[in-house]
Amino acid sequence: TPTITSTPTATVTATATKTVTVAPTATATATPSSTATGAPAGVSVSIPVGAQATLSTSTAMIDVPVGAIMQPITLSYQTGPALPGAAPGTRFIFAGVAFTLTASNTEGAIPGMVFAQPVTITLYYTDVDVIGLNEAELRVLYFNTTSQRWQTDGIAYVARDTVRNRIMFTVSHLTQFGLFGAHGTFVFLPMIR
Repeated sequence: TPTITSTPTATVTATATKTVTVAPTATATATPSSTATGAPAGVSVSIPVGAQATLSTSTAMIDVPVGAIMQPITLSYQTGPALPGAAPGTRFIFAGVAFTLTASNTEGAIPGMVFAQPVTITLYYTDVDVIGLNEAELRVLYFNTTSQRWQTDGIAYVARDTVRNRIMFTVSHLTQFGLFGAHGTFVFLPMIR
């Protein structure tokens, strides 16, 4: 049976799906992390090969499917940092939600890790985050460290739920992500007296 450890800031589940004659022993452990006082909080989950894992926080849920990893990893989710108001080269402005996903193993960080199968991320936002933005046009962008630009390449949208304030998408790579939106359309009508 899976072993699950959670903190008040995260819920993690793991399910082994290998066909074996003995009970699977997939383990997922959520560990809160913060590097300094006032630094954004983070959560990590250890994922064994052959396991499905779900990492949930108050701002995101990351679903890692079976077969997405080829080696045991620790997936880390870090909120923030705050982003500049606009994504240069786009018509989008920052909507107040940002996070970074990284992976490591026993040897350290795994730079440029790509999942064998896409992970699904559900990003939650508040009405305050999107004031003045067209909620139907919210976009998740990632920061390309090579080009130093915000981009959408490799992000596939699964669902948008403007009633429940969430956007669901899939990605195969890890980096810094941010929620952006286009300015809402305002129509000013003259007052007739």
